[in-house]
Amino acid sequence: MQRTLNVRKSACGAIAIYLIIGALLLINMPDSSYSGEEKKLFFFLFASYTIVCGLVVLAIARHRLYIFEPFSIIALLYISIFLLRPIQDLYNHQVVFAGVDLVNVGPKATSIFTMGFICFYLGYYAKKKRKTFKDETLLNDNPQSVGILVIMWFVFFAFCIISMLSQGISMSYIFSIGQQGDKISNENSTVLLFLSNFATSMLVVWMMIMVRSKSKVLKLSLSLLTLMYLVVRNARWLVLIMVLAPIVYYYTKRKKSPNALWTAILGVIALVVFAWMQMNRYNISVGREMKWFSGGLTLDVLVSPLDSDLTTYTTFYGMVKNYPSIYPYMLGQTFIYVFVLLIPRAVWPMKPDNPVREMVENSLGSVARTQGRAVPNIGEFYANFGLSGVSVLMFLFGYISSKLKNLYEMPSENRLIIYSVLYPLMFQWVARGNFSGNCYYTIFAFIPLLLQSVIKRVNRGTI
Repeated sequence: MQRTLNVRKSACGAIAIYLIIGALLLINMPDSSYSGEEKKLFFFLFASYTIVCGLVVLAIARHRLYIFEPFSIIALLYISIFLLRPIQDLYNHQVVFAGVDLVNVGPKATSIFTMGFICFYLGYYAKKKRKTFKDETLLNDNPQSVGILVIMWFVFFAFCIISMLSQGISMSYIFSIGQQGDKISNENSTVLLFLSNFATSMLVVWMMIMVRSKSKVLKLSLSLLTLMYLVVRNARWLVLIMVLAPIVYYYTKRKKSPNALWTAILGVIALVVFAWMQMNRYNISVGREMKWFSGGLTLDVLVSPLDSDLTTYTTFYGMVKNYPSIYPYMLGQTFIYVFVLLIPRAVWPMKPDNPVREMVENSLGSVARTQGRAVPNIGEFYANFGLSGVSVLMFLFGYISSKLKNLYEMPSENRLIIYSVLYPLMFQWVARGNFSGNCYYTIFAFIPLLLQSVIKRVNRGTI
C-alpha cells in the first residue's frame, strides 16, 4: 500500500512539473524578433518536448521508474542535449557552430531524435518477464580477499600511469597534480594509449575495496591516488563515475532513492570539480601549472563543463544536414572499427584513425575535428545508416539498457558493484557516441570479475 502511494505521489509530481515547464515554454514563445526558421524550430522542439517528456511521465506512472535504473539517466541526457540546450540556444539566437547556421536543419533533426527516442522507449519497455527487487541479503559470489584486490588495483593503476608516461607526461607532473614537472614534446604518441582502458578496471576494483575493506587508511590512500590520476588525465567522465558509483551502490543495495537536499549538495560539489578540470584543460594538455578560480566561482564557470557535452546536438544537426546529401552514409565504419581499436599502435604503428573523427569533420568542418568535438550516439547511428539505423539501433539500445536492470534486481555484491560503475558510464554512451571506444570501456569494467573467476579456479585446482 505504501509503495503504491509513493508511486502515485511520484506520478503526480512528474505530471505537475511536466505541465509547468510546458506552460513556461509557451509563455516564452519566440516573438517578432525571431526569424521564421527560428519560430519553426521552436514549435518542433516544443512538440518533441510534449512527446518525449510525456513518455518519461508515462514511465514513472506505469512502469514505476526508479531513479537509478538506466532509463532515468539516459532520458535525462537526451532531454538535456536535444531539447533543453537547443531551446536555450534558440532563445539566444545561437543555434550555430563555427559560423555555420544550423537553425534550418533543426526541425528535421528534432523529428529524427523524437522518432529515435520513441524507439528507445519501446525497446526499453518491450514485453519481457518483469523481475522484482529481492529483499533478502545479497547473493553470495565468494568475493576475493582485500589483499588480492589491492594487488589488482596497483596493476591497473600502473598500466594507466605507463600510458600517460608514454605520452610524455613526467612522473613528477602526475604525482604533483600538475604543480611540478612538465609534459615532454611527444604529446601525440599513442603507442601505449590502449593501456588507458584499464581505468574502468581500476575503478571497479576501487569500488570493491571501498565495499569490502575495513581500513580507512587504505580506502583514503587509494581514493586519493585514483582521483589524482583521473584529474591529471582530465577524464571528467571517469571522475563522474568515481563520484556516482558509491552513491548508486548505496541506494540500489537498499532499494531507496536519495534525499533531494543531499543530491543538490553533491551535484554542486561535482560541478566545482568539473569546472576546475575544465578551466585547466589546456594547462593539462601542454603540461603547464594548474590554476585555481582566480576570477571567482560564478554560475557561468560552474556550468561550463556541461557546455561541450550538451552542445553535441549541433554535431547531430550537422550530420542531418550533410548525410547523405553531401557525404554517403558510413555503413557501419565506426562499428567495424571496434576490431581495429583492439590492436595497439605499438603493434600496428600505421593503424588508421577512428572514423568518428571523419564523421565529425564531415558534419561541422575541420574546426570541429581539431577541437575534438563529440557526437551523441544517435548521431553515430544516423551517419552510419540513416533513419533506419536510428530506428533499429535506438530500439536495440533501449532493449540492451533494460537488461542492465538484472544486475540490481537479482543482485550479488559483484553485480551491484559492476552496475554502480555502468550506470554513470551511460553518460559516455549517450553524450559521446564512439561505439568502439565505449565498447572497450565497458568490456574492461568486467576484467576484474574475469580475473576473480580465474583466481577462484586456480585455488580450486580446476586450471
